[in-house]
Amino acid sequence: MNGLPTTVGLSPMMTQYVETKEQHPNGFLFFRVGDFFELFFDDAVRAGKLLGLVCTSRQVHQGNAIPMAGVPHHALGGYIDQALEHGIPVVVVDQVEDPATAKGIVKRAVTRIETPGTVIREDQPDPIFVAAIAPPEKRRDRWGFEVMDLGCADFRCTAFDRPEECFEELRRLGVRELLIPEDFSFEHRADGWSEVALEGAWFQRKGGAELLADFLGVRDLATFALDGHRDRSAAAAAVARYVQATRPDRIEFIQKIRSYERFDRLHLDVTTLRNLEVFSTLGGAREGSLLAVLDRTCTAGGRRALIEALRAPFCELAPIEARLDRTAAFAADDALRGAVREALDRVADLQRLGSRLALGGGNPRQLRQLADSLLAIPSVGVHLAEHPALNAWFGSAWSVLAAAGLEALGQSLDKALLPRPPVRRGDGDSIADGFDPALDQARNLARNGAAAIAAFQERQRQETSI
Repeated sequence: MNGLPTTVGLSPMMTQYVETKEQHPNGFLFFRVGDFFELFFDDAVRAGKLLGLVCTSRQVHQGNAIPMAGVPHHALGGYIDQALEHGIPVVVVDQVEDPATAKGIVKRAVTRIETPGTVIREDQPDPIFVAAIAPPEKRRDRWGFEVMDLGCADFRCTAFDRPEECFEELRRLGVRELLIPEDFSFEHRADGWSEVALEGAWFQRKGGAELLADFLGVRDLATFALDGHRDRSAAAAAVARYVQATRPDRIEFIQKIRSYERFDRLHLDVTTLRNLEVFSTLGGAREGSLLAVLDRTCTAGGRRALIEALRAPFCELAPIEARLDRTAAFAADDALRGAVREALDRVADLQRLGSRLALGGGNPRQLRQLADSLLAIPSVGVHLAEHPALNAWFGSAWSVLAAAGLEALGQSLDKALLPRPPVRRGDGDSIADGFDPALDQARNLARNGAAAIAAFQERQRQETSI
């Protein structure tokens, strides 16, 4: 069966599915039915081929069997990752009320939208970029260009004179998803990224700056040196609208954008990066590349910083000398280096973890990782403060962290959480005994209900002599 049928003659649940699919026509729509997430019609046929699912049929509608494929609810994450690897976005529709108490059809709602360029993966330290290109509207306009790594709140923009420069930048950064106007024709081929065609109004110069300022929660863009840069703000506004459309709640943790120029660093093109085997060998393997040789980072954030440094090295002498001085300080002090590395080994990917939690996601185990990370960071500051040269470099950053009260937050989470809580919510206890008296009392009743009832019975017997 091609496309979606009319809802005439469909069951209430299938009508609910069709109506939701019409609102979200792109990608796979996983629809919660009991303990499974189901796909229907063309989604089921396509997912059967790409994701290795068994495609069956649920019922007959207007003489045609309705194709159906499903996955257990606990295995959904793996299939989402597979779909994104194929460049296919995913819409998750979950049950938002208890089927046992529902009157009529169970209420369902879109609870999650993942796209190749906006997914947040805590187990993947490499940058994941979504980009947008805003073509010129007038003769003097330039090509607006923007990229965002949502999981790291990395939001940056620039502008180019020629479209070829835009596509070279896409390849250089390894962008996963590109937003383009549907009414504009580009002479290019997608090279490792998936493309999303959006209404041309999303990329217009008029109103772009205002929309972007609202997204960032500021009055204007002067703070980010973007006043008058209509080309850049147009592309950035398109990405802002797109990532906001994928989330049920307002994105508030992205509060800044960086405007950059290609001449501020030595921005190596993709051909140079490939021939120099910076990130992979000529055979395509990571092992044996310059990154593989140099990468001794302890944290995901450190790995991303190293990737950026290799992709776009400094051009000016002062920052190069400053970096070499810091490297020499660590190289000359084995004890300091070992202590800092030991502390950093306990730090999770705070950027992506923070983004996940800010979007209302996350799980008890990730909260535990956040607590452990926040408790480990102060020891890094103590070690660096003891070294004159390193303290001068790290001191200002550390003062900001200290003022934010992150250590107190870490202590509070550490007190509240079990040492090893479950990964999924509801799979056992997450809160430590002694943190909340009311919770302790309820747990005691749940764990020792028979003994509590027997003790109550005995008290009543003694009080009433019955």
